[in-house]
Amino acid sequence: SELNGSEHLTKFSAEERLVEKLHSPDLYGLKDNWDPIEIDSEIPILWHVPKTGGTTVQDIAGACHGKVIACEIGVKYGHSKDTKLKILQLQRQSYVNVD
Repeated sequence: SELNGSEHLTKFSAEERLVEKLHSPDLYGLKDNWDPIEIDSEIPILWHVPKTGGTTVQDIAGACHGKVIACEIGVKYGHSKDTKLKILQLQRQSYVNVD
């Protein structure tokens, strides 16, 4: 029988993910993207690799999902000298004043 794309990925990748986990170092505190989301206890992180769409993902997380972003923008406009953590409203999004 034919599988749609998501069924194929789910059925095919579960076994592959197990093999991959056995052959890769344990990344403490990180979770496989295929595992179910625990919305109340997890914090999303983004490893931004240049020229891979990371800025777009960051913009979507902030503007569309209302997440507070920690990146270089949080220390612009003199906020690099702040002595306390703050959430800033810059460019219609929320940023924490860290880089």
